[in-house]
Amino acid sequence: QTTPIANQGAELFGLKENDLSKEDFEKRLTAIGLQPYPSYKKGVATYRLGPEGILGVRQLAIQFNGDDYQKKA
Repeated sequence: QTTPIANQGAELFGLKENDLSKEDFEKRLTAIGLQPYPSYKKGVATYRLGPEGILGVRQLAIQFNGDDYQKKA
């Protein structure tokens, strides 16, 4: 028996969305061969995901709280 996908929790590049820190996210980008190039606005980091992107997505914006934990992507 498997757990329904809706009950497994959301993931971003294999990291659980709950309590995802900016540090952990940027480490994961590096581990999968992507260089994080953040462009910072207040509370938001935008990352380029390489010239080909991942599944066609070439840019990702993530909003972080004051403690650098993800609020939404």
